[in-house]
Amino acid sequence: MLTNKPLFCLWYMLFTTAIVTSRKLASTPIRSGAFISSVRPNNRDRLNRLYSSSMTAIKLTQQENSQVPKKPVLAKKVSCDTLEECGARLRNGDLVAFPTETVYGLGCHALDPDAVQKVFAAKERPLTDPLIVHVTETSDAQRLWNADENSEEGRALQALCDNFWPGPLTLVAKAAKNVPQILMANTGYVACRSPSHSIARSLIDKAMVPIAAPSANKFGHVSPTRAHHVYDDLLHEDVWIVDPKEKQDSASSTSVCDVGVESTVAKITCENGDGIGKIVVLRQGAVSVIDFEEVLAKAGLDKSFAVEAAIDKTTADHVATVAPGQTVRHYAPHIPSFILSEERYGSSELSEEDKKSL
Repeated sequence: MLTNKPLFCLWYMLFTTAIVTSRKLASTPIRSGAFISSVRPNNRDRLNRLYSSSMTAIKLTQQENSQVPKKPVLAKKVSCDTLEECGARLRNGDLVAFPTETVYGLGCHALDPDAVQKVFAAKERPLTDPLIVHVTETSDAQRLWNADENSEEGRALQALCDNFWPGPLTLVAKAAKNVPQILMANTGYVACRSPSHSIARSLIDKAMVPIAAPSANKFGHVSPTRAHHVYDDLLHEDVWIVDPKEKQDSASSTSVCDVGVESTVAKITCENGDGIGKIVVLRQGAVSVIDFEEVLAKAGLDKSFAVEAAIDKTTADHVATVAPGQTVRHYAPHIPSFILSEERYGSSELSEEDKKSL
């Protein structure tokens, strides 16, 4: 037992440093010869033995780390020739990433809770952030919404679908009983949209089921607009990625994700005590508040609904929301990013080297 207090402190410091180093910085060599040589001769033997034991622990940790298997590459790019197989894969509860006119979606069988769970797991997405269901026909969405077609809410939904579908608009309304709770974060509201991209529409038809599809990236990352973006982010997930350029000439002009940003999301409710319904734009996109107001006016519903935009309203990851894109940690690039200002670009504040890098 060590009774010399200064020696005990030195021993404890070196021992704890060795443990931390062995677990977190196993690949970094320790150069402590100068430290040991500065210790009094009668204590050097003990510290040398401790140092040797520490280095042995580090080497064992390095061996253990080298034996840990690397994650296998599971993601697979496929061509548009495989859409029939992709549709069957979706029906069977597996994942397929596909292009839309907005961004790439990570698709699953919307009415299969186990398949929906796979999407959350692959994206590392909190269950409080619901998914959008993709359909080809308005009637398919109406079977998922709990809105009487003759009600003010039903008429408003029909008018908006007629004018903006297929296209980059997601509509949120009360859900029918057959919609899985996991899909809508237990909020009772389901989000639906009808994409205009030909590949997305063909895949939905081949699958013969509604497809739930958030953006095909890890949660919080920037949404992908190319197949290789998806592949890079979901490399270790069991997902097929439909690539329009796969098996095609690299000079092909195949259109992918023309809009390039997520769809507009709007929630429709008719619960106000004054009898006036509300349409709240929860996420900005290609369809504006003015567009909503014009369509409602044409349908004779402008007196029945007030349209507003939810501005600067975000929630924490643990708070359930009725639509995606509401959390604080969202759409975040994981590389250094800069905003290019046209005014600053021409300014004398920037060096020629900075201008070249921009």
